[in-house]
Amino acid sequence: MDPRNPQGSPQASGIPLEHIRSIAMSAQATAEAKKHSQKHQKWIVETLKEHKGKCTYEVLVEVGEKHHCDTVGAMLKILKKRKVIYFKQMFLMYPMHKNEVVELKKPDYDPMKE
Repeated sequence: MDPRNPQGSPQASGIPLEHIRSIAMSAQATAEAKKHSQKHQKWIVETLKEHKGKCTYEVLVEVGEKHHCDTVGAMLKILKKRKVIYFKQMFLMYPMHKNEVVELKKPDYDPMKE
């Protein structure tokens, strides 16, 4: 037991309850954002598998629209950094790089395990 906080409550420690709620909400929002990102990465990997391991960036953008994803480029950059996929450019931008081929390097990758 903490001698400065004998009751163990946030109020007894002098931490405002609003601050504790804010931290908890922030942690929850972070967890939700991570799960959302993982789901997007998962459909990207699945789309590449459906296209025999490679397709154009345009195909991924079109599938991304069906998944309400406006961060396809960012998801691809994450997957490239993890060496799950490969493409020549540093970052893909639509429509400039719509014909760039994205290649799947780790077909067994499961972003939900990250």
